[in-house]
Amino acid sequence: MTFRSPFSKNKLSGSPEPTATGTPAPQKTAKTSFLSGRAFSGRGELRYTNAFLRLLVAFLLIAQVPENYWWFLHSQRLADTQYVVFQTDQNGLTSAKGVSEFRTGPSDEEIRNRGWEVVRWIFGASSSDIDRSYAEAARMMTNELRNEFQAQFVNKVNDFKDLHVYKQLEQVRVRQLTADMLPPGLKINLSRYDVVVTGVLDTYREGAEIPVRLASGPFSYRVHLVPLDRRTIDNPYGLLVSSIAQIDLVDRAQTNQSQPATNTSTAQH
Repeated sequence: MTFRSPFSKNKLSGSPEPTATGTPAPQKTAKTSFLSGRAFSGRGELRYTNAFLRLLVAFLLIAQVPENYWWFLHSQRLADTQYVVFQTDQNGLTSAKGVSEFRTGPSDEEIRNRGWEVVRWIFGASSSDIDRSYAEAARMMTNELRNEFQAQFVNKVNDFKDLHVYKQLEQVRVRQLTADMLPPGLKINLSRYDVVVTGVLDTYREGAEIPVRLASGPFSYRVHLVPLDRRTIDNPYGLLVSSIAQIDLVDRAQTNQSQPATNTSTAQH
């Protein structure tokens, strides 16, 4: 029997040892054992898991952007929707009521109505009732606007009485003022408390058996209102007018054809 060193070439190359008959012995498959050789490591699997979790977190963060935007749009639509409030009384009975019954601030209709009223009292005044008309208009104004109004109009009351005329406001339309109605170059921070009153102003001679129209022409006034902290008996709407000014609308015809909140064919004092 030939002695072979454990460091011989055949041993190192993995060649099987020959048997006594000279034929190589069949090679046996080595069994893997965790108790011998290099220890098992899950580092590769951990790296794969961490990379997957990073991608998952990044995807969730990106997905939040359109979701938050959709919720924002949804909240805006809900804000413009008339809500229904289900109220339960002491007896356990539930009833559905409109949200307007629980409103603390003025409604859009109240804002437009107050804007129309102050324009009607001022510019629809006649020579015979100008004192009453101006007094009613002054009640709807803030202190600052009232002082300005008295300086510009009240001092000319006697001159207006001598004209012996009366006025009619025709084809009146009242609506909230929007940015697309403003003329180019005019920058105004608009809100729901800005309304525009448009129509045709006709002036007639008082005392004539047959109406004599002295003048006629379109008008458009921007009225800005401010809400009060609470409503009162004298001011049930909780609104005061802070400014009145003429405004040239971009498309007056389109404004006149819009759906009015206050629609009157004739306004006369």
